[in-house]
Amino acid sequence: MDTLKIQKPSGEGYTIYTKSKCKYCVKVKELLKNDAALTIIDCDPYLIDEEKKKEFLEEVQTIVGRSHKTFPMVFRNGTFVGGCDDVEKIQLRDHLMNITEFDDDF
Repeated sequence: MDTLKIQKPSGEGYTIYTKSKCKYCVKVKELLKNDAALTIIDCDPYLIDEEKKKEFLEEVQTIVGRSHKTFPMVFRNGTFVGGCDDVEKIQLRDHLMNITEFDDDF
């Protein structure tokens, strides 16, 4: 068995592990398209057969620190944050924090 060479998440900004025909992958890429430091990793080559897919998921478990089998897989500054719903929550939280900081100026 060949060892897969999966790109590790960037330590800066967002890294998205994505696959084709995934509506949540499309959505998260749209949500993060304006992020200055965005790395997108196409995982289709790792999913072409069951052996590669199994090896890929084992490597993902090593990177994430637990089993995770759904797409997209999103990292922020090298730390796993989850999927599309999690990114939406982070963006909402960041937006609310910015509003709160703005209100404190008055």
